[in-house]
Amino acid sequence: MQVPLDVDPRGFLSPLLCDFFTLSARIGHDSKGCDSMEFYFPTEMNEQVAFIGCAATAVIGLLIFLFPGTVLRLSAFQVGEVRPEGYGSVRAVGGRYIGLGILPILLAQDWFYMATGVVLALGAAGRLVSFFIDRGVTPRNIVFFLLEVALSAAPLAYVFGYI
Repeated sequence: MQVPLDVDPRGFLSPLLCDFFTLSARIGHDSKGCDSMEFYFPTEMNEQVAFIGCAATAVIGLLIFLFPGTVLRLSAFQVGEVRPEGYGSVRAVGGRYIGLGILPILLAQDWFYMATGVVLALGAAGRLVSFFIDRGVTPRNIVFFLLEVALSAAPLAYVFGYI
């Protein structure tokens, strides 16, 4: 008697054959029997505020990543002859902001919302120190400070239960 040769007798390869990367934090089961992920948008208003704050952080990071020269000029840097390393440093900062914004959206966990809020709040604190030490009280600096405060307040208010 000949035993038929099964390519994947224990099902080890089937998860690899399924589409395993789509946006979401909730895992479901699709018609093919594969684990899949669907996009998750919060249903509660308080988490929606944190979600939108993180999404705005990711969009700002994407802008920094894609347009480093424009961002440097907007940040009041004198852009003359910028070497590739300089643009690389600015793009790296943009990538960090993308990661800070996307991670809480993908995983929908309070710790990631809190980490994003704390990092953005520390950035706002650095700008506040600059107001006094560097005499940096300018309209542009104030606007960026308020933006950082608002973006950090959204996830922190959600995590600590203020909204």
